[in-house]
Amino acid sequence: MDRDASTGRTGAAERRLGVIAVFLGLALLAVVSVRNGTFFDDEIASIRLIGSARTLREVIAFANGGDVHPPLGYALDWALLRLGLGWKGIQLAAGLANAAGLAGFVGLAGRAMPRHAWWILVCLAATAASAVLWGASLRWYAWFNPVFLLSLGLILWSPASPRRRLAVAALGSIILFHTGYLAVIAAPLLWLAWLWRNRIEGEVPWRALALAIGATFVACSPQALVLWTVHLPNQADQRGGLAASVIQTGTTLVVGNAVQPLALLPMAAGLLLLVALALGLRQRAAVALPWRRSVAWAECCWLCLASATSRATLYS
Repeated sequence: MDRDASTGRTGAAERRLGVIAVFLGLALLAVVSVRNGTFFDDEIASIRLIGSARTLREVIAFANGGDVHPPLGYALDWALLRLGLGWKGIQLAAGLANAAGLAGFVGLAGRAMPRHAWWILVCLAATAASAVLWGASLRWYAWFNPVFLLSLGLILWSPASPRRRLAVAALGSIILFHTGYLAVIAAPLLWLAWLWRNRIEGEVPWRALALAIGATFVACSPQALVLWTVHLPNQADQRGGLAASVIQTGTTLVVGNAVQPLALLPMAAGLLLLVALALGLRQRAAVALPWRRSVAWAECCWLCLASATSRATLYS
């Protein structure tokens, strides 16, 4: 038994066992999903875009010239296709990437959670069918989700220094924005998680934070220009009206449906969440100390819902 086990926390060997269990459980689900699945309409659109490109430059040009999503996800799929994986192989690689991302997140959470709660999280994560449903695909979220989970886990629970965790927030934000525009919600969550943890631990290097945010904005500016001039005008089929957004959000809460990246109500809900987190920074550190456990239990609830939903309607 690890020394940490006697204190009610998980030890390193115990966390490794849980991480392996989560990865193998999701990997098995990914294999079954890819073996028995087919390509839905948006994946066929990805196949057409990627298959028509002879070079990586053409992939980026096609994505930024007439699509509605940034090019990084397409570029990764194109590179894997050129390595000889085939379309089903790319789906499986993406599914395994999601398995690794969720397993890594769970392993990092084990540094803060009580043992019994963490093993519940392991069991839920290892059977999170929705993670594989969305992960084993040819769409942008196949790569977006594991990057976000790993970045958030490292920021919240990594023993690395504040500046290294700040680098994770910056690099993660850049990768996310060039993969999917849902980054306008996901990336600020990374920065707020970093700020929240450092405020609680009593050290906020404000100058380093300002420099990192500035560098991130500079790195994302060219793609932001493409979003404004090309992708937003092409979003007529992606952005619904108010009633459509209500239905979309309600369906998401029930059957795990994908929220369209630029639907009005989901965007508003995400921004309200960011405001709530920002206001939480005003609390005294002594009041906010249970934040790690709260975040872990929130993820537990999310994974419980994900585990219970193995089917979804695909809109992205």
